[in-house]
Amino acid sequence: MVAASLGAAIALAVPQVLIHQTKVVVKTGDPNVPLADYLASELSASARLSPIVLSMTDPVFRTAVLEGKLKDVPDEPNLDQVMAAARQLQVEYVMSCQAAREGSKVRAIGQLFRNGRSVWKDQQLANVAKGGQNDEENTARSIARTWNIKINAGPLKDKVEQPAAATPEAAPGQAPRTPDLPVIKAPTVDAATLKAQIEAQVTAGQPEEALLIARDAVDESPLDLDRRMLLVRLLQSTGKDELAAGEARRAAELMPDKVGLRVLAARAWMSIGNLDEAQAELNEAIARDPNGAETRLLLGEMSLIRLQPEKALEHLSAAIKEEPSRDAYFLRALCRGLLGGGEGAKADLAQTEKAPATASRDSVQQYALAATVLDQATTQAANSVRSLIQRAAVRPKDKEVRDQLELLQQGVQAKVAFLTAVQVPANHKGSHNRSVLAQKLLAQTLLDLQGYIDAGGEDAITDARINLGEALKQVSAAREAFAAERVGSVPKKPG
Repeated sequence: MVAASLGAAIALAVPQVLIHQTKVVVKTGDPNVPLADYLASELSASARLSPIVLSMTDPVFRTAVLEGKLKDVPDEPNLDQVMAAARQLQVEYVMSCQAAREGSKVRAIGQLFRNGRSVWKDQQLANVAKGGQNDEENTARSIARTWNIKINAGPLKDKVEQPAAATPEAAPGQAPRTPDLPVIKAPTVDAATLKAQIEAQVTAGQPEEALLIARDAVDESPLDLDRRMLLVRLLQSTGKDELAAGEARRAAELMPDKVGLRVLAARAWMSIGNLDEAQAELNEAIARDPNGAETRLLLGEMSLIRLQPEKALEHLSAAIKEEPSRDAYFLRALCRGLLGGGEGAKADLAQTEKAPATASRDSVQQYALAATVLDQATTQAANSVRSLIQRAAVRPKDKEVRDQLELLQQGVQAKVAFLTAVQVPANHKGSHNRSVLAQKLLAQTLLDLQGYIDAGGEDAITDARINLGEALKQVSAAREAFAAERVGSVPKKPG
C-alpha cells in the first residue's frame, strides 16, 4: 500500500498539459495536418509534462466528459473555452497548436500557457521529403519533436524528468485512436562514418536515399551539430537551398550558441536571392558574435552580393586577421578584383592554396558566388562605359572624362587578373571563357575610347560602341551558359 501511494505521488508530481489543435478554415478543401497526437507522444516521452489531448479519443479527456467533470465544451472551442476546460480539470499547462499545408510546406504555430499566461511560442515552416514526395506524417513528427526539445530547453528546463507510470490496457472498444508512428532506425555511427555513407549514396546517384540517412541521423540525435551540418550541406549540394536554409534555422534555434548554423542558413537564402531572410540570419549572428570570424566573413559576403566592395574589404580583412581561411582569402580576392586591385586579387588567390580549409563552402560554390557577383559588377561597369562614351562624344578633353576612363580601365584589368587566376570548375569552363572575353572586349572598348580622346576621329568612337555591344552580348551569353551549367551539374558530395 505504501509503495502504491508513493507511485501515485510521483505520477501526480508531473504537471499536466491540455493540448488543443485549432483548425484553419478555407473555402475549399481541408489544409489541416494532424499534430496534437504527435505532440502528446513527444511530451509524454520526455516525461516533464503529462499530456491530455482535447479529444474524445483521449481516455483522460473522455472520462472527464463522461463523469461530468467537463461541461459545455464545444467541438471546436476557442482559446478561452480551452482555458476554461483546463481550469475545470485543474490542469496547469495548456498547449495550443495549429498546423496546415501551405503549398508544399506545412506551417505550424504553437503556444504554451501556464495558469493562463503565455510562457512560450514558436512558428515552424517545414517540409520533410521522403522518396521525393512530401510526407505530412514525417513533417508533423519533426515539428512535434522540435517543439518538445525547445520547450524542455526553455520553460521546462527546471523540470525534472519523471518516468511515466505503466497504465493498464484500455477495455475493448475504449482504446484511444492514436497515430501509427513509423519507427525510423537511424544509424548509430560517428560523423566520419555517417558522412561516408551519405557520400556513397550521392556517388551512386541516389541523393534522396542520402537525404533519408541524414534526416534519420538528425532524428536520432537532434542536438548533434555534425549531423545537423551534414544534413544542411547535403540539401545545399542537391539544389534544395530553401530547405537547407530552413533546416539550418531550426538547428540554430535549438543551438543558439552555434553561429555557424546562422551562417549556413544565410548562405542558403543568398543562393536563391532571398536577401531579406539572409539579413535576418545575419542579424542573429551579429547579436551573438559581432566580431567573430564567421560573422565578419558573412558580413563581407553580404556586402559583395550588394556590390559594396569597400564595406566588404573591411569585414574580410578583419576575418582574415581573426581566423585566416580559404573562404576569406577567396572573397577578399574577389573584393579586390572589383575595386581595381589586380595584383592584390592574385596574391589573395595564391593564399587560398595555403590557408586552412573550412567546411563552409567548396570550390564550386566559391566560383558560383564569384560568377554571380562579377556578372552584376560587369553589367554595372558596361553601363558606366556607355555613359562615358556619350560624355566623351560631347566633351572629349574634360578631365573628369579622362579620370573616369582610367578608373574603368583599372577595374577591367583587375577583373581580368582575377578571372585568369581563379580555379574554374570543369563544368563552368564554357561560361568562364565567355566572361573573360566580355572583360577583354570592355578593355578594347576603353582603348578605342582613349584613342578618340587622345586623337579624335569618328572611327575610334564608332569602334568603341561596337565593341561595347559585343561585350554586352558576351555578358548575356555567359549568364545563360552559367545557368545551364548549374542545372546540368552533378550533385556534389556534402561537407
